Amino acid sequence: MKHTTLFATAAILALGSFAVTAQASGGEALQGIPATGERMSMSEVITKLEAEGYRVDEIEFDDDGYYDVDLYDANGRDIDADIHPVTGKVLEWKIDD
Repeated sequence: MKHTTLFATAAILALGSFAVTAQASGGEALQGIPATGERMSMSEVITKLEAEGYRVDEIEFDDDGYYDVDLYDANGRDIDADIHPVTGKVLEWKIDD
């Protein structure tokens, strides 16, 4: 009986870990995304990105829990980036053709 309970607990923990990881879009998992009032505002995200040398063209908060930002780097490349809503860190990006 004790082994069955231990096995069931381990299986539940493993599935829970997989579910959290599966939410990631190639960057950090959505685990721990706080309520709306705790995330950076769009203007704060723009200020942070501009301080890093980017020019922001468009920003929106997506259903996936991240900011989706269209921006240009110092070389003029058009980039689509997912930004963590609390840290402002670029999690995933791709160059738009």
